[in-house]
Amino acid sequence: MADAIDIVVLWVDVTDQEWQRRRQAAGAAPQQYVGATHDWEMLRYLLRGIDQYCPWVRRVHLVTPGQTPSWLDPTSDDIVVVDQDALLPAGQGPSFNSMAIEVNLDRIPGLAERFVYFNDDMLVVKPTRADDVFPGGMPAGFAIQNAITGSSAWSHWVLNAVGIVDRAFDKRAVMRRRPLQWFSPRYGRHLLRNVALLPWTSFTGFFEPHLPMALERRTFAEVRDAAPQVIARTSAATFRTLDCVIPFVYRYWQLCTGRFRPVSPDRYGRFIELRVSAIDAIERALAQPRGHFLCLNDTPEADDAQLRLRVGAALERAFPRSSRFERSDSSTG
Repeated sequence: MADAIDIVVLWVDVTDQEWQRRRQAAGAAPQQYVGATHDWEMLRYLLRGIDQYCPWVRRVHLVTPGQTPSWLDPTSDDIVVVDQDALLPAGQGPSFNSMAIEVNLDRIPGLAERFVYFNDDMLVVKPTRADDVFPGGMPAGFAIQNAITGSSAWSHWVLNAVGIVDRAFDKRAVMRRRPLQWFSPRYGRHLLRNVALLPWTSFTGFFEPHLPMALERRTFAEVRDAAPQVIARTSAATFRTLDCVIPFVYRYWQLCTGRFRPVSPDRYGRFIELRVSAIDAIERALAQPRGHFLCLNDTPEADDAQLRLRVGAALERAFPRSSRFERSDSSTG
């Protein structure tokens, strides 16, 4: 168990009419954008990538709001479906706030101490070793700073995470203690960010590529102890509010404690938004990947026939074989 590495995936079928009914009954506005308005089958392709490229994985924990994909093999010992509301503190739920679930992932029964957290819009696109996500047994990371403004809800959630580490750590002491982690040549051009932000005495943000995060369970306990009110407020929020905290806080905490090994962000993976203008880039990223991981992030512009046709075909070319997680009688399309 000490050497085991698990994968955690958070997934919701937003096309499920019963889930939509429960969400509206809890107070959601019908017109509120909640992510994918259609099924890209991304979860199926993610699991195919895990099956094909991640032989080091002990178990996959699929966290859902009581939903199970119809094509998932219920007899597989290698994947466990977890009810997300069972992770919340007693008396809370149902939740329609992904961050409320994410700050409680360490409560998953039987979860390994080391795990990689995926959103369901992320893919494994080339062969990986355990050392690619936990080099030398430590979480892969990139201690690259950024300057964040409060211009959107997303940036508020990120700044809430930055605030937690700023209250717990002295930036200059952290960087002096482990300079090679903050100025690793593996960061390449991104080193300029750290140089430019040296005059600031506190962290102003971190470079965030929105890719799978290598995490340790103990990090969740440490953050819960350091910011109990923020974690409790996030857990109790049925829907996202501006005072919730994003799960990037656990990656930032590991950067500040020094519990990580520097890796190249460019070799780790790539983030692309699903837009018509990005079709060619998406096809290239799937056919000739440079990094291990790819995030195809949904946008309100993603419901386009040409985009769906070409990206769907590219995904099928990249992941044509069924995984051990699928029913033998299931198929895409």
